[in-house]
Amino acid sequence: SVVALLLLVPHSLGWKPQHTVLKTWLVWALQFLAFAALEWYGGSHFTMQQIIGLALLLPWLVWIPRYWNQFAWPSESLWWRRACVFWWGLLVVSGWVEFLPGILDRMKFTNGLVGHAHWAMAGFTSSFVCMLMVILGGSMAGRIFNSGALLWNLCALLMGGVLVICGWIEGASYEWMNDTPFWRWSLMFARAACGMGLLLVAARWSWLWNQSNKS
Repeated sequence: SVVALLLLVPHSLGWKPQHTVLKTWLVWALQFLAFAALEWYGGSHFTMQQIIGLALLLPWLVWIPRYWNQFAWPSESLWWRRACVFWWGLLVVSGWVEFLPGILDRMKFTNGLVGHAHWAMAGFTSSFVCMLMVILGGSMAGRIFNSGALLWNLCALLMGGVLVICGWIEGASYEWMNDTPFWRWSLMFARAACGMGLLLVAARWSWLWNQSNKS
């Protein structure tokens, strides 16, 4: 569904591709049927079919940028377009690795999967929305949302990474639940610092947007 969403973005804006894109949609349809079959078949992260099935998303790391290159994008959208592709790639690769036997068993029910969710929301979803805002809002929106974009994405990346590290350590032993070790305090303070960075950037965007509407 996310792949379909990314493929539909330029079409939803009324843009026309430079070349035929039928092959890409045919591959998507075949993979959709494969995922439906795997869902019906069932299994777990110990089932090879499920591991291979999830790996079917990996080629889209190359195919989506190639597909998007068939369209004429506004120049101000380049930053967030690249960020969107980066976050999508990070989610696909990290999601597949975290699904593997031994890794998922250690990461589940810890902050590791919370970190992955932060990458999905603060990273991918935010970059996707900002990309649309810049495309639809034109040069003014581009100046606003491109300002502070690097800090936003770095904070989101570090926040998710801190939580993944925290989850990996948590999964090794549950003794930390009896007290609060130094490593956990340190990682939570680092997470808080990243959250403050995100808040400051968002506040600045809001202020700039309000100022532009007044002028």
